[in-house]
Amino acid sequence: RQMCIRDSYGIGQIENGADSHFQALQVRKDLLGPTHPETLSLAFELSKTLYYLKQFQKCHNVIADYRAGKEAINQRDLDYGLALGLQGLCQLEVGQAFTAKDLLRQAVQLMNCLLYTSDAADDLLCVDLGGRRIIKKK
Repeated sequence: RQMCIRDSYGIGQIENGADSHFQALQVRKDLLGPTHPETLSLAFELSKTLYYLKQFQKCHNVIADYRAGKEAINQRDLDYGLALGLQGLCQLEVGQAFTAKDLLRQAVQLMNCLLYTSDAADDLLCVDLGGRRIIKKK
């Protein structure tokens, strides 16, 4: 199935690839469940393709399922933040500015938090257990 999808994308038939991608997602949901990492990864990739194809409502629906799966396993990582942002852009495209603003705000807050904690983890000498920076005076 993956080879078929890749071939469709490679020869410029993105719409056919997206249809195959959607079918593969349904199969993975049935076999592995909606919270399996492989299912979630495929859903995220499909959402980006649907956005590229300007199928904003389908993209929004796929991301809503993706987010529900991530929330069910309590995993809010960088991809989750990117999905929030993409869902916000979809809402903006279909005229839902208020919802879009909220989703984009959540995405920025989550990604700022992830970037800060990642940055702090790189510099272990100046990080408190709570994630705050300790500034030592000389």
